[in-house]
Amino acid sequence: MTEAFRGLRLAIFGLGRSGLGAARLALRLGAKPFVVDEGPGTPGQVATLGELGVPCRTNWDGNASEIPADAWVASPGVRADHPSLVQARSLGLPVWGEVEFAYRAAQGPILAVTGTNGKSTTTAMAWLCVQTLGQKAWLCGNIAGTGYPEVPLTEAVARAEPGDVLVAEISSFQLETVEKFRPLAAAITQIRPDHLNRHGSMEAYAAAKNRIFAAMGREERAVAPLGDPWVRVPAGPEVLWFGREVGDAHLDGDRLVVRGDSVSIAETPIVHEHDRLNALVALCLATKLAPGDPDSLHRAAEGLRGFRPLTHRMEDLGVRRGVRFVNASMCTNPAAVVAVSRALGGRRLLLVGGVAKETPFADLGRHAAEEGCRVCVYGRDGERIGAELAAEGATVIGPFGSLREAFQAAVAAAQAGETVVLAPGCASFDEFRDFEERGAAFRTLVEGLGT
Repeated sequence: MTEAFRGLRLAIFGLGRSGLGAARLALRLGAKPFVVDEGPGTPGQVATLGELGVPCRTNWDGNASEIPADAWVASPGVRADHPSLVQARSLGLPVWGEVEFAYRAAQGPILAVTGTNGKSTTTAMAWLCVQTLGQKAWLCGNIAGTGYPEVPLTEAVARAEPGDVLVAEISSFQLETVEKFRPLAAAITQIRPDHLNRHGSMEAYAAAKNRIFAAMGREERAVAPLGDPWVRVPAGPEVLWFGREVGDAHLDGDRLVVRGDSVSIAETPIVHEHDRLNALVALCLATKLAPGDPDSLHRAAEGLRGFRPLTHRMEDLGVRRGVRFVNASMCTNPAAVVAVSRALGGRRLLLVGGVAKETPFADLGRHAAEEGCRVCVYGRDGERIGAELAAEGATVIGPFGSLREAFQAAVAAAQAGETVVLAPGCASFDEFRDFEERGAAFRTLVEGLGT
């Protein structure tokens, strides 16, 4: 591990999953971590820090000058312009985000994935492909709740051996604070409206996403969607443009084509077009690890045979009373709802609601109207969402105050042969801790129907 951090007093802002990972990495580097959080933290989090011997201050008042620190590490949930971080910078202290901190300590190549939708699936696929290229890989970053063995990027760096490959999902929140972050290969799956409550505008959100390519040079590879108006690739890195029918990488039936070479995925469980595009991106990333190997595409594609759908992403919960139920709790923006709905086809009844992130729902309304999907709306912003959908001609049921109430209405309205889909298009924080808890609650409701 690098000696640059030895003895350094690191103030870590945030007591969640990434904050704990940053504390572990700091210890591995020989630094002296001190964790602060404006909230109380959970007993488990505080106990974990105690076991590690890391001091912490919960219910912190935000005064950075009182914290003994030579540098700060901010968790993704902390805004880059948070007053405490502004104060730390005014004191002349470096402020790194979790990704920047991890990158500066990493001893192996990083493959990075961002985008509005599909990034978790693409990251998991790339991780599988890297392994069939014969390299040890860590599934890490912002990815969570997939059913795969994922860890925070900082924790992966702490546990990895030199040369291990880090395959990381990176969020727009994390990209706000990158400086020198320079992955060997990086991809943007696509950019659609999301997190506008955090970033303030679509332009700022897109700018954050595009920062994944900012420090890359000619030795690195950028993988980008052809024709996406929000994606900007700087001059410098090798670029692979991908698309459905055209591009350096594209689809050809059940074959994935990369620079003229192709491989069949007919014998894999990857059947939906959007997942085939994700697989295509995964191959573009993984093959960067084997330059000059004419067989690398085919060897990497062997990893796709072991792919299984991620939990809470189009998770088929089976048929109850003649109605199929699908858990897509990870759909946290309207574009993701449309993608899931199109992939499923047939007659659909969508459960949509929660905390909207200042994203428009007009496109979802038009899709629902054109496809004949009914939509049950619920949660804090259900009424506003329902009005937007109805204005585009969609058939709206509700609003309802909770997911349970919406579920009960959907069960009452659903007809045999129809599919009821939890695809909220929103954050979960009005009713649930996160999308995982929301998906688990939906699964419990479905199981309560019996067979």
